Amino acid sequence: MGLLRTLLAISVVFAHSDWHNSYVFVGGRNAVRAFYMISGYLMSYILLNTPIYKDNLVFYKSRAFRIYPIYFVVLAVSLLARVVSGPAYFHAWSNFPGFCATALIVSNIAIVGQDWLMFTAVKDGKFGLSANFQNSNPPVYTGLLIPPAWTLGLELTFYAIAPFVMRRRPLLWLLLVLSLSAWAAFSIAQPTLSRQDPWTYRFFPFELSLFLLGSLSHQLLYERVAKLKNIKPLAAGVTAGAILFCLVFSELPLSELARATALTILLFGSLPFLFIFQDQHRLDRMIGEISYPLYLSHLVVIDTIGHFTKRLHVYSALGSAILNVVVSLLVACLLNALVAKPLETMRQAMKQREARKAAPSAAA
Repeated sequence: MGLLRTLLAISVVFAHSDWHNSYVFVGGRNAVRAFYMISGYLMSYILLNTPIYKDNLVFYKSRAFRIYPIYFVVLAVSLLARVVSGPAYFHAWSNFPGFCATALIVSNIAIVGQDWLMFTAVKDGKFGLSANFQNSNPPVYTGLLIPPAWTLGLELTFYAIAPFVMRRRPLLWLLLVLSLSAWAAFSIAQPTLSRQDPWTYRFFPFELSLFLLGSLSHQLLYERVAKLKNIKPLAAGVTAGAILFCLVFSELPLSELARATALTILLFGSLPFLFIFQDQHRLDRMIGEISYPLYLSHLVVIDTIGHFTKRLHVYSALGSAILNVVVSLLVACLLNALVAKPLETMRQAMKQREARKAAPSAAA
């Protein structure tokens, strides 16, 4: 699972680079949606197998500790990069109405709401809801310091409801049916709009189905898979197959919808194997640790590299894309070593304190 997560993050880096011949690996959009399924699987696993998370507040504190510190570091670096690059970013803010500017400031700090900003626009100096966030002057998303972090807004919404859903399987199934039904109804009522950004992968009520499918992959398949004979070689084989599928994804002779559907089905069936492989191989876990800082920091890396290549008048689309990936990986490793690892040690210590606090009440 670790190598797969980092491969998905690399897909996003390629998608945001200027190499537009074709998307690489699974492409940015499919990578994001695959992350939703992986998140659903992991949240189901930890909520059902971590006793201290019976206290929802402990779960929320742990998630916040995992998400926000490294986000704030990348946020500070992104702000510094905007300052160094010149006044263009800050000049754009003069065209944002007051409420729009306030919403951007709050969402940049809190993360919450960044996904909903993709359904807003500024028109004739007024800020409001819009079915097409590109039809805005200026586009509201240009005020986000870490544009890819809008996906974290969806993640946080899922985290908010996860403790109440993961332990109630009938509710999980009900929400899955409602999410899929809402998407199907919208696709029938608005066939053109439903195939356009932002409705394709940014609207939480529709994307909730992917989080829940990942959760069901854990709850329906994990125990059965874990009991299989020769599970270690099976997990290794399935992991290798899933990674190979992602590597050749863009070359498959299928329509985009068929490929995306195949990826969803593959993940649903393979996530337990991928998780077991990660649990047994420290290297796979270590590789997976850089996926989050890679995803968060890659755009500021791309912008910085682009700034220097323009000044040096040296440019190659493919070369720049590869350079973006390599430097983003190096920055992610640095962030992981200097920020994520020390904070993870603190997070584990926090969990141990909570476990000790819960022990007396459990004994009683």
